[in-house]
Order: sequence, then structure tokens, then C-alpha cells
Amino acid sequence: MTETKDTASPKTQRSLVPIWFWVGLILTIYGTIITILGLLSLSGEGHGTVLAHLHPDLWWGGIMLLFGLALLVPQALRLRKQERKTEPGR
Repeated sequence: MTETKDTASPKTQRSLVPIWFWVGLILTIYGTIITILGLLSLSGEGHGTVLAHLHPDLWWGGIMLLFGLALLVPQALRLRKQERKTEPGR
């Protein structure tokens, strides 16, 4: 078996972005959209569904937004920290 060496220089080598960054980004985007639509539905007449008075769009939009930010912020900070380490002169 032969070993392959990574010949890329540190300047050209890119770091991979973890999947949790993308999951957090999608949850944050969807949560924001659903929360905004829930806020807009408060002012108008709804379709009159059975549980409309509980405003599930606000609940789920808020939950998705919080979980998305909980995944996104630590990953973004970790990526920023890695980029600072690979900058020349540091």
C-alpha cells in the first residue's frame, strides 16, 4: 500500500465546513420565515382552524429559530477561530 501525502500548501488548503453549520443555517432561515408569517397572521383573520388560537406557527418558528441559532453560532465561531489560525503572520 502506498501512502499519499497532502502536497497542498496551507494557503491553498481549504477547511471543510461541518454539516451542523448548514443544518443550523437552514433551521435559522426557516424559523425566521415561519415566525414572521406567524406574526403577520396575528393581525388578520385566519382560516379558523380548531387550534388556531394556540398560534403553532409562532411556537414552531421560534423553536426552529432558537435551535438553528444554537447550532449556527458555535460552528461560526469555530470556523472564524480556524481561519484566524491559518492566516499568515499569526
